[in-house]
Formats: sequence, C-alpha cells, structure tokens
Amino acid sequence: MKSKEKSEKEKKAEFEPVADSTDIRRMLDEALKTMAPASVWTKNQEQFFTTAIHALDLNTESKSIYVPEGVDPGEFENSLVKNETVECFFNVQLVRSSFFFKADYLGTKNGFFRFRIPEKLFKLQRRGDFRLNVPLLANLRARVPAVGEEKQYALRLIRTISASGLSFLAPTEEKHLYETGTVIEGLAFDVCGKEIVVDAEVRHAKKVTDPLSHVSQLHVGVKFKSLHAKDAHVLAAYVFEESRKMYSRLT
Repeated sequence: MKSKEKSEKEKKAEFEPVADSTDIRRMLDEALKTMAPASVWTKNQEQFFTTAIHALDLNTESKSIYVPEGVDPGEFENSLVKNETVECFFNVQLVRSSFFFKADYLGTKNGFFRFRIPEKLFKLQRRGDFRLNVPLLANLRARVPAVGEEKQYALRLIRTISASGLSFLAPTEEKHLYETGTVIEGLAFDVCGKEIVVDAEVRHAKKVTDPLSHVSQLHVGVKFKSLHAKDAHVLAAYVFEESRKMYSRLT
C-alpha cells in the first residue's frame, strides 16, 4: 500500500497545476505564435491526431485548431456522441516545456475545430525532455555490457526514462564502473517490442536507500550519445504515450 501511495505522489509531482487565467492565456498564446505541435485525443483514445492552435478568441473564451489532413470532422463528432462527452484531451509541446489540459468541443467553424479555453492546465515541471518515472511493476530493465566479458551483460532495473537518457539501479559495489563521464557502449533495452541499443555517458551515480527495505543501491543516470533517428522516434512516442496515460489517470 505504501509503495502504491508513493507512486501516486511521484506521478502528481511531475505535473504543476496552473489555474490562473492570465498564465493559461499566456501559455496558449505562446503555442499559437510558435505553431507548437498539439496532440489531441478523445475518451478511450478512439480519435488521436496532432495539430496546432490556429486562433484564440477571448470574447467567446474559445480557441480554434487546424483540422489535420486525414481527420474526418464527422467521424470525430460521432466519436464524441458515442462516448457521451464533448471533453477532449490536449498535450502542447512548447520549446522548453510541455503542458496538458482538457477542453470541451464546441463544434466546427470555417473549417477549424473549436474548443473552450481551459480553466486549468498541468505543466510538466521539468524543462526539456520529460523524464518518466517507470513503475516497478513494469519491470523495464536495461542490459548493461559486463566489463571484460564479451557477449555478457547485467540486467539493471530502469527507474526513469526520457527521449535523451535514462537511469537505472546497480549494486553499490559497482560504483567504480560508473564514474561521471564514463561511456557505456552498447547499453540495450526494449521499448514497444523494439530493442534499442545505444552508447550512453554516465552523468551521475548516487547511493540511494529504499525506505521500506533499507537496501542501498546506486542510482545511475546516463545520457544517450548515439541514438538513431528511428529509435529516438520510438522512444519519444513511448514516453509521450506513458505520460499521456499518467495525465488521464490524474484528472
């Protein structure tokens, strides 16, 4: 029970609620001016597409977004009717941050989808790539090549992951293997059924102690150095999808 409560607190800590209308409009205005990519999905994820904000109308407290090519407005509206809700979910990617919110669908006008401006949104507290806390039950493990042993590796539990790096747990007696700046060649892990192999540079290795078991381990953080473009796309999609699920559970 305690570990589940801790996990929920960690999830909530990833998001910073913003309820001030001035701040909300400022962030939406930045998204408008920079043509920031906005992902939109409906309940049960029946409809999902990426677009951008077209205009903000403060008089009607609404915003309009582009209807992407291949998205049928009729099918979109039918999905809302089927789910008996006009509420949709948004994730907007600014240059230095990302934020989520829910907004009611208001219909179409002049070829654009219209939504109500949200009264509250959730901003990711970390700048840059979002770092996902990996649940222990996910059992996501990195395969770290063993020093001096060809074709051998050690399995290490991944604790956080982002589009640019990850962290894992290792025995404290291996601290000498993870000095800052050390490059781990051929670090491997599986995401969405795909094996990703990458060189990674150690950024830190800190001793941490589990408050329940009192067992001490090393928390090793690494930054990817040679991530292929296709793998980067798969990893970014995985992190985004998991953060999307996390937000949906919190609201």
